[in-house]
Amino acid sequence: MFIASPLVALACQRFPKSRRIANFVGLAIMTIALVAASYTNTTGALLATQGILFGIGGLTMYFPAMYVIDEWFIARKGLAFAIIWTGTGVGGAIFPFVSQWLLDTYGFRTALRVWAVVIVSGMAVPGLLLSTDHSCRSYLLCHQSSS
Repeated sequence: MFIASPLVALACQRFPKSRRIANFVGLAIMTIALVAASYTNTTGALLATQGILFGIGGLTMYFPAMYVIDEWFIARKGLAFAIIWTGTGVGGAIFPFVSQWLLDTYGFRTALRVWAVVIVSGMAVPGLLLSTDHSCRSYLLCHQSSS
């Protein structure tokens, strides 16, 4: 994920109209990776699907969201990023406990499928709201400065 980050960041910066598409491509890759990982029988296949493919999907989804936050929030950009990183930290603190419970209760196959559903249901709506049209923001900025 870290090796490809500069390439994805440059692509998102260079082609801003493709960010929404990249978001859904990343979501699809992550979902396919988790569902495919739930059907694997070998460690190598699990590493390829959940390790590599899921990482590529997450990377493809991450950068468009960060660019949108950076471009849409002007006056309270620090607060917007603080809220996002707080959510990331809270999710990172809760995720291992829920994952362990799912693994203990249902096994790894069902746990991976549950996480696939959670990711799709939690990220599809924000992906639909992801916009690269800044005409609304420009309108608001022009009217705030004239008041």
